[in-house]
Amino acid sequence: MSEREAASLAAVDSFFLDDWLIEPSTGLVSRGTQSARLEPKVMQVLLCLAGKAGRTVSRDQLMAEAWDGAIVSEDAVNRCVSRLRKIFSGTTIETVPKIGYRLRGEVSRVKPTPVPSDSVNGATEPAKVTLALPAPGSPTPAPAAPGPARLAVPAPRILFLAFALLLVLSVFARLAVTSRKDSAADPGSFRILPLTSLPGHEIMPSFSPDGDHVAFGWKGPQQDNWDIYIKPVGREEILRLTSDRAIDTSPAWSPRGNEIAFVRRSESRSHLTLVSSVGGVERRVASYRAGNGSELSWTPDGGALAFSGQAESGGPSRIFLIRISDGAIQPLTEPPSSSIGDEYPAISPDGAHLAFVRTQALGVSDLYLLDRSAGSVQRLTRDNLKVHGVAWQADGKSLIFSSNRRGSFGLWRVRLDQSLPEPLPFSGRNADWVTVSRDGRRTAYEEWLGRATLVRIDLTAKDPSPEPWGPGSTRFDWAPEFSPDGNRLAFISDRSGAAEVWVSDLEGKTPLQITRFGGPYTKTVRWSPDGRRLAVTAPPYGQFDIFVAEADGSGLHRLTTDSSDDFAPAWSPDGRMIYFGSKRSGSWQIWAMRADGATPRQVTREGGKAPQLSSDGRWLFYCKEDQPGIWKRDLTNPGTDEIIVSDLEPVDWNNWEVSEGRVYYVTRPVPNKPQLVALDLASGHLRRLTALPELYYDSGISLHGGQLLLSKVIQNESDLVLVEGRER
Repeated sequence: MSEREAASLAAVDSFFLDDWLIEPSTGLVSRGTQSARLEPKVMQVLLCLAGKAGRTVSRDQLMAEAWDGAIVSEDAVNRCVSRLRKIFSGTTIETVPKIGYRLRGEVSRVKPTPVPSDSVNGATEPAKVTLALPAPGSPTPAPAAPGPARLAVPAPRILFLAFALLLVLSVFARLAVTSRKDSAADPGSFRILPLTSLPGHEIMPSFSPDGDHVAFGWKGPQQDNWDIYIKPVGREEILRLTSDRAIDTSPAWSPRGNEIAFVRRSESRSHLTLVSSVGGVERRVASYRAGNGSELSWTPDGGALAFSGQAESGGPSRIFLIRISDGAIQPLTEPPSSSIGDEYPAISPDGAHLAFVRTQALGVSDLYLLDRSAGSVQRLTRDNLKVHGVAWQADGKSLIFSSNRRGSFGLWRVRLDQSLPEPLPFSGRNADWVTVSRDGRRTAYEEWLGRATLVRIDLTAKDPSPEPWGPGSTRFDWAPEFSPDGNRLAFISDRSGAAEVWVSDLEGKTPLQITRFGGPYTKTVRWSPDGRRLAVTAPPYGQFDIFVAEADGSGLHRLTTDSSDDFAPAWSPDGRMIYFGSKRSGSWQIWAMRADGATPRQVTREGGKAPQLSSDGRWLFYCKEDQPGIWKRDLTNPGTDEIIVSDLEPVDWNNWEVSEGRVYYVTRPVPNKPQLVALDLASGHLRRLTALPELYYDSGISLHGGQLLLSKVIQNESDLVLVEGRER
């Protein structure tokens, strides 16, 4: 998508087509629990048809508006219309022979409304302001005879023109606002400076109340332990504030500036701790069950802290408020039980609202707003993408957050009085975790620098060592998978700007993009036994689903539609069944279904997440969500499942493979020093094969003919960036 196309779509307001919410700026269309992401050209075709709803739009008009007058084949137009018909099955897009197309449906503007207090756990759709369209086939009404005076009702044609004019005006209005805003918020009007440039990761910045110092997490010059550090803005000296051997992160400067709160994490417990901002004796305020996040936010009076954690009984992460004086804890949010939960709390400058991130599944998050007095929750974004870090701007009227809305992470602003986020002009590539000084004159964020590439290890060599595979890329490549014949390779890469599935030859010289999800975090890819299809895990609809893609890139079909996560598909050797992990029973279990998605059935009852099968189809192997190990089950004679590997950590759920009578897997006897071992299934003999490089998160491994492929981290660090100047 060109910058011009992106700008034109970003300028168009959201609207409804029948019951579908259309968001041109993100490409997202949604209805209830259904959602899909349209390619830019498909969205432009939809806008052309919606702007002239009820009227015939010629092919020439579509080409002129959607392709900017460029000459394209009729197949290009047909593909876009076919895609729209498939999604909007209840809305008619008529073909007008030898002319073009006509959209029949109710088109209406969006009128944002807050979620009522009894809808905390659900998402309420924006209200509609209806613009009536004629029913299909209805005649144009004849002029009425003079009669008693009545309220004028616009003719349908005028309504069509009014809506078209509305879209055009919204474009120009947005462009005018953007132009005016860019003149005031042009990157050139800000000073963008390095705040830190230390080795490793500097994370989670927090400004002092006067904005002249920043607290952050860092592993120190030896990179051996996470602690809290303080640095003055504009000077290079740093003060180490904590030195405990546990993990100290998430600093939050108190409103008075005399204390810093932080989270100390050990095993499964988090300890909310206070320390003087000049160092000294620490004070533990509370201990709680660690949740998905560890972020903190003070109330304006300094009397309480919001944090993310789990209830002692378990369940998804929630936002709690703890009173510093006596340790009393109050739950603030109640996420759905099927979700990962709530994190990144941010209390508004006046204390009236709490912003937070709700994560449905890994990589599927949105921004929410809690009115603390009314108890009502409003959903601010509807992206189903990643959100990392939230901060209030000084006026309390807008929020800044980090998200991969355009593929790479960047900073976005959402105003409380409008529905669509807008990108900030000063965030570079991979901007994460943002904080704003109390007076709004300074902003700081994490800037991540990283790269992971696929490497090959010849396990038949005397001294196996990693060698580069193919030309690679300057981005992240991971989850390699040899084709059954060993002549091709499937893998996941963000080289297009988002995590997508790619296929190439063994030299990596002819990469072909297979999926175009456009943002959702694709997790796994598996070849079918005949090498013609690929089973893929991705969350474009708000939870992880399983898709099957043609290996030549010609099609993609969604297999699972359950509202729970379905994950990590594995083909049976005959290609007739697909085994997968699912939470549809309430916990992670292994399920099986036909290769067309029909007749799903539960296989395990004691847990299971990522399955694989033996070459003869007799044995099912799987790992679990939160327990180390690999289990096996005899599918011909189900009984008690047996654990055969005890040292595969849950983090390595994708780093094992069953091949040629052995289970190859990654073990970590020493932290940060992974090894590859092989278990002979017949003899039970375990053999260490080779040391491994630092693996990329969810690396995945694949073997064929003695060759091992995996994803090696080339660079992985983060610095803090300072922005001086107010965003208006």
